[in-house]
Amino acid sequence: MSWGDDQWIRARPSVALVVPDSALDLEAVAEALRRLRIHPVVLPRTENLADWLVRWRPPVAVVGGGAPELDVLLSGLERHGVAVVLIGDPGQLREVAFLSSIEAGLPTPANSEEIGQAVAIATGLLDPEGRASSAEVGPLSLNLIQRTATIDGCPVQLPPREFSLLAELALHPNEPIPTLDLARRAWPEQPSASQEDVRQCVYRLRRFIGDDVREPALIQNRRGFGYFFRSMERKCNAESI
Repeated sequence: MSWGDDQWIRARPSVALVVPDSALDLEAVAEALRRLRIHPVVLPRTENLADWLVRWRPPVAVVGGGAPELDVLLSGLERHGVAVVLIGDPGQLREVAFLSSIEAGLPTPANSEEIGQAVAIATGLLDPEGRASSAEVGPLSLNLIQRTATIDGCPVQLPPREFSLLAELALHPNEPIPTLDLARRAWPEQPSASQEDVRQCVYRLRRFIGDDVREPALIQNRRGFGYFFRSMERKCNAESI
């Protein structure tokens, strides 16, 4: 399937090259990657590897152990510094364990969620414990480990409560979150936080990130329901699942 002009992906996604074989459910893997904001690009033929790497510059590749010319393929990915999530039988995984490019080896059958998480860890979107390490939505960039934020490339100093609330919204762009759910998810250590606490925090947060003078605002209110972070989107033409 190809992405056309009428199809969209969120701004600044990661890209994962997918090398199919019979052990991979391509549609399920693609869906798992998209849920993590990773754009899947399928390698149609292994002889096109060099061109595809130059075109897409993927930081990671998902490779099925039954892919044709597997040794040549893995060597090519290693030369280009592409991390590999390999799905194969235990014997295959042992044989290639010496390659520095092997980021993760998953024995068959591996489910799509495991593959997606391994790719997200390889790209740095998740830490080794499976927790998100960063979020990038439109002009906003968050480092969730160092708890730093930038808007349009400019650093923004945020107090802890405001940062936690912004992070929760940014990790689920365009997804309205009920006000009390947002309080519990952003501040789990404060079970008594109220809707008014959230409203006041959003008011302060909008001023910190310049949302009070931005049109349209990044943080949107669904009246009577809750809040969401408006995702900036751009078109992408890509060979994709």
